[in-house]
Amino acid sequence: METSRHTLHRTASLALIALLLVGSAGVSLATSGEALAVARPTLLDVPTPTSCDVLAARPLTLNRWGFMTIRGDELTRHARRSDWAITLLDPQFRLPSNYAPASTSLTWIDTHARLSEGRGWQLKLDAAVALRAMFLQAREDAGLILRVISAYRPYDLQNRLLARLAARKGINKARTLIAIPGHSEHQLGTTVDLRGYKNGAWMAANAYRFGFVRSYLGEGRQSETCYASEPWHWRFVGTTIAYEVACSEQVLRIFLWERQHGADRVIGPNCGELTPPVDYPMPEPSPDPNPSAEVGPSLEPSSEPVQSAEPSPAP
Repeated sequence: METSRHTLHRTASLALIALLLVGSAGVSLATSGEALAVARPTLLDVPTPTSCDVLAARPLTLNRWGFMTIRGDELTRHARRSDWAITLLDPQFRLPSNYAPASTSLTWIDTHARLSEGRGWQLKLDAAVALRAMFLQAREDAGLILRVISAYRPYDLQNRLLARLAARKGINKARTLIAIPGHSEHQLGTTVDLRGYKNGAWMAANAYRFGFVRSYLGEGRQSETCYASEPWHWRFVGTTIAYEVACSEQVLRIFLWERQHGADRVIGPNCGELTPPVDYPMPEPSPDPNPSAEVGPSLEPSSEPVQSAEPSPAP
């Protein structure tokens, strides 16, 4: 009976998506699995990722299993389960439809991020432990009462959520608000949607210390993230990568893109104000190649210093 109910849900979702696709301009129902070649500019260092405007203009199609996909997308480079912290997902790169975290790595949590038994939401254990610690610290520091409203989503659940939203807003609007199946960070089992963050100031300043980053920033950065601002969406990447993302002041998509292409780390102007993780390998200061000889005190009085007309900037 349960299997029949799930089959009915999936059939209804696929039928709804098919109708929405037919009624949407610029959307194709071709089921070819071949990806279109993507022309990337040839640069000396790191290639530029395909722009969000170009990705948003790509038509949607149905794959051989009847799920919605983006024409021309491709499998992400880091698609193994062990790559969860560095897996790049956006409208260009996706996970396979059968990707799922190992069942032994998932745990159940309740709305307060406390471990539960078979109720609430599923999340990777490391992420769940860090999330609970962050909830407690947020309450102690800022009086925030955070709540979990979504966590791990398998491929077919993402498809149903997309169909539901598309029925209300249209598929072209829905694709900017929720990821196409396979492109969602929730499928990794390390991402949560939260309620109770208020203005988000505490989260923005402290989430990295617990290994979480906000994937979809506002403040005019949709052209870098490819999605509308989502202050409730937080992905666990571990404290080291979260610190480096915060230090760089890049959006996660660009950080991961440059990382997988071997680019040097970006050090933002405010990085010195952040707290690195315990045992983080900080660079050693470079030795002075021309140390000056030690000079003894002068016997002659020094000239009177000249007062600057403008105050010197603070170091």
